[in-house]
Amino acid sequence: MQKTKLVQKLQTIFNKYIRLRDKNDPCISCGEANRTFHAGHYVAVGAKYGLRFNEDNVHKQCSRCNTFLHGNLINYRKNLIKKIGVDRVEALENFVDSEKMLVSQILVDTEYYKYQVKCLEVDGKKDDGISREKSSDLDSCCKENTDKSYDELVKEYYESKKK
Repeated sequence: MQKTKLVQKLQTIFNKYIRLRDKNDPCISCGEANRTFHAGHYVAVGAKYGLRFNEDNVHKQCSRCNTFLHGNLINYRKNLIKKIGVDRVEALENFVDSEKMLVSQILVDTEYYKYQVKCLEVDGKKDDGISREKSSDLDSCCKENTDKSYDELVKEYYESKKK
């Protein structure tokens, strides 16, 4: 599968995760609770691609603020500071983009967010015991199992963590 399609797949599951994570929250920008919602980025993807899948950078946002008010960023920032604190907001603002995502990290992140979506749908909370970072366990597993695709190995890895 092409990298572009893998990123689109990850974006779809990540956005679903954000909407589930924030399901009890109003729009991060205007506070409206009864609208159609998106997963809205504080720092635009075009400005800093490395923040595209950063959970601090993406929150439930109504379609009006996200689309028609271009993020309603002044109010987004005020409410984001209340939600995550000024230090984390400034870290987003001062983030220096370094490199694009590797295909292996896209696959790992996709499976991580699929797993977290299942946790939110079933238990109403995410599993904080699992890291989204590419672990040495996963790397070892991939080196030992050359007969399986990386995608299959990532799925097996997260399935084993659920038990």
